Amino acid sequence: MSGRLHRPGRVLAAVLCLAGIAAAGCSASRSAEQQHTSARAEGEGIGRTTGDAVPSAPSYGRGAPPLGTPPERLSRTVHDKTVMVVGDSWAANLGQGMSAVTAGHSTVVNAGLGGCGIRLPEGDDVPERCNGWQKTWPSYLKKYQPDASVLVVGYWDVEPQRMKAGEEPKDLTSPPYRAAFTAHLRRAVDLLTASGRPVYLVTSPLVTKPQVSGSAQAMNQVLREVDRQRTDVRLLDVTGQLCNDVGCPAEINGTSVYDPTMHLAPKARDRIAAWALNSIFAPA
Repeated sequence: MSGRLHRPGRVLAAVLCLAGIAAAGCSASRSAEQQHTSARAEGEGIGRTTGDAVPSAPSYGRGAPPLGTPPERLSRTVHDKTVMVVGDSWAANLGQGMSAVTAGHSTVVNAGLGGCGIRLPEGDDVPERCNGWQKTWPSYLKKYQPDASVLVVGYWDVEPQRMKAGEEPKDLTSPPYRAAFTAHLRRAVDLLTASGRPVYLVTSPLVTKPQVSGSAQAMNQVLREVDRQRTDVRLLDVTGQLCNDVGCPAEINGTSVYDPTMHLAPKARDRIAAWALNSIFAPA
């Protein structure tokens, strides 16, 4: 553990480098290096534009995407809160941004793991740490008692995976695979809301990555369905913050959106983190 959890009065600061938890203050590259495919390949297609709106997706218009909220506008209601972020390397990236913008006034439990989703593929050689979320997340909830949790799997779980040994990898455009993802998502939601606190599901902006655009659309549809069906689930539409009907630009209003690994670059990451925290704890 490279940092300690301090609770001086009600001002909370957490830098977690626990085994299996990507530290809020650790480098993004550490989490990214754990992936089975490179982060660049995972994000390929983001930063490009297309001539048409994505079918079956919400319309965002053709203006510049909002790219979150400037950190200086972070609501004071976020102070003294605890939020847990779980999922893939983009979850870890978001957690790092949350830690940066709260500046020690809140606790960020960053449990994002590069190359790890919730689909639990049996036919792929997946590290044990990726398949242990059904045990580890409840233990983190019990230990840190977050006010809210955030689930980000829209970068890993849209990729083709083998659910059974010997079969061809498939993505969420396959009805059985979509059904399996939906079942695992419902299980994840049940675990993350067991304490009575809400979970926020983050949409996937990979709708503009040609190889997985259909899978990303399918995932976002599932996320929206679960959001509509449950009162303890909320949606964080990151896609709408990063993309418009033309695509997901690499630069928004002079700010570079992605770093060389195709994770969010620090300024963009922090703006998205501030927007997410305000959406969770200070909704308009």
